[in-house]
Amino acid sequence: LVPDNGFLVFCNIAARNAHGNTICTNISNGAPPDVVNQLTGCKNVALVEVTATASDNLPTAYAIIDIFGYPGQNCPNNPNYGAYDYTNKRAVRKTTVVYPENVWTQPSWVVTNVPGDIGIWQPITPPAPLVLYITEIADPPAGNLDPFIELYSPNYKDYVIPDDLYLIRFVDNRSIASTVYLNLKGYKIQYDGMLVLCINKDTFEWNGKCDYSLGSDSIANIGGAYEYALAKDVTINNGQIVTMSIVDMYGRPGPNTFKDYYFENGRTERVVIFAPKSEFVRLDWTISFGANAGYDPHYWNPTELDKTTAPTKSPTELDKTTVPTKSPTPLDVGQPSSKGKGKGKKRRNEQNRHVRRKRN
Repeated sequence: LVPDNGFLVFCNIAARNAHGNTICTNISNGAPPDVVNQLTGCKNVALVEVTATASDNLPTAYAIIDIFGYPGQNCPNNPNYGAYDYTNKRAVRKTTVVYPENVWTQPSWVVTNVPGDIGIWQPITPPAPLVLYITEIADPPAGNLDPFIELYSPNYKDYVIPDDLYLIRFVDNRSIASTVYLNLKGYKIQYDGMLVLCINKDTFEWNGKCDYSLGSDSIANIGGAYEYALAKDVTINNGQIVTMSIVDMYGRPGPNTFKDYYFENGRTERVVIFAPKSEFVRLDWTISFGANAGYDPHYWNPTELDKTTAPTKSPTELDKTTVPTKSPTPLDVGQPSSKGKGKGKKRRNEQNRHVRRKRN
């Protein structure tokens, strides 16, 4: 019996227990043939009219009325399986298609990970594309702390990256990527939107703050004299990336470029920039050096950062490319400004006059 709302919903017992009898109009009890309990995201489904049956009432001939998928070709054996593999997802017919189709028509359907709406048929709003960018890269002094790279997504938490997205390191002053790269597909962004990669999370200095161990021969063995990028649409030939589309960039790959972004024996951290950038901008990053450079994997609070923040090197070690643009007043290095010297001299003269008056 078709309910007043027009929906016949077939559920297994687990779904009935989750959604109740008012939504699940028909319960599958597990006895064969049991279409619902045997259903996986890699099988086609059809609504048919039986035209002939055997003595046991099982159909021997039928006419397809409506179908999802290719008859007799489950997705592992179908070169077009990606068009209708709904494993861990769901397939929803577009609301503009208001008639049955006895031949599989892929454009009539949307496969999505948007949560289900049983007993409702409405247009599917495509999920927002993943936003992911680099927030911190650490190359601490040897023997002190562990190197790592930290990525952040402002719009997805507890999320497995579904598509090819590469983390790449450039070396040897080349403008094309080296063989050091990592496809992030299948890696999980954590509860706080962070994804931290290191050499060995079991020995990581910050306990529990590394999500994946990649090994010493991986991109996680950070070098502060390299460039790094997130890229999509990557093509690889003989283990070498030959083409790519940059999503987020740290540094300027290639020879004869100004290397004001190197962070050897230190770290680099993104400041108040809440989106990836395909072209590197030095002022978007702050660099600090030494064992006490403020390394903080799995933590990024750009409101605490200022793009003019002074590095932690001593004044004699300061690189002209990292000198802050603020007044040096906050930098306590024992070197007062010329204005401060004038004031100090004036105060000493007043004190000397006061002493002379007392003696007289």
